[in-house]
Amino acid sequence: MSRFSENIEANEDWTDYGSAGDIPVGPRLSSYHLHTAEWREAFLERLVAVGEPALLEATSRVYELLAEPKDYRSALIAKAAGVTGIGKIAILYTLQAFLDEWLQPTQPLPPPSSFEDVQSWHKAATRVWNSDSEREQWVVKKFAAVLDGKAISEFAHS
Repeated sequence: MSRFSENIEANEDWTDYGSAGDIPVGPRLSSYHLHTAEWREAFLERLVAVGEPALLEATSRVYELLAEPKDYRSALIAKAAGVTGIGKIAILYTLQAFLDEWLQPTQPLPPPSSFEDVQSWHKAATRVWNSDSEREQWVVKKFAAVLDGKAISEFAHS
């Protein structure tokens, strides 16, 4: 039994979301509060770590915490994300759009053969990785704001 198993048993809000061990142990998405941008960002980052196995749980959590009228608010969130739907379907499509955008490949790594030495290639590859990291952080912030009812069009990615 791993040290994480003990934490899961002691705290039912923690889970490993699967038996393969490829998903990091951490809090269940249903335990996140979504009342601030920081909570929504942490929630989305955890959703990225877990992926599609937790999509329905994430959908239920967002919908559960919406103020009334929930169907109206969920439709506004979907519209802000550029998807359609009402109710839980709207939230599901919004979260799926988030995962799709987060996972979108950006620029490929440059081929090593196009550089004089490995250090030059490494610098170029590091610039690509840093650019990806910045884009991923931007996508999380954008969708955290969408869950708060702000339109995607309010964000300009530089």
